[in-house]
Amino acid sequence: MKKIIEYLMIYSLSGTFLFFGKVFVYMLGDKHALGDSAPIYFSYFLFYIVALYIIYLGVKRLGLNNRSKTNKALDITIFIIYVTLVYLIANMFISKYVVYFV
Repeated sequence: MKKIIEYLMIYSLSGTFLFFGKVFVYMLGDKHALGDSAPIYFSYFLFYIVALYIIYLGVKRLGLNNRSKTNKALDITIFIIYVTLVYLIANMFISKYVVYFV
């Protein structure tokens, strides 16, 4: 039961940061907020660095279990697919809803 809770925390924290971080950084790029300036590029850079670090920690944590290599590879593959889907969903959400708010 402890491993399930740990997996749920890894997946939920990384998914939440990726989704809301992407939406927040996109909203900062509005012409009424920061526009096309250096802080928006720095925000994107910072977002991607932190997102990659969170993904790295998630993969590292999933790989620390004392299990076979095929189970580790499967867990890491599922996690990477999950992260990719969350990123794509965030892009779809931005293009469908957030564009009209900013």
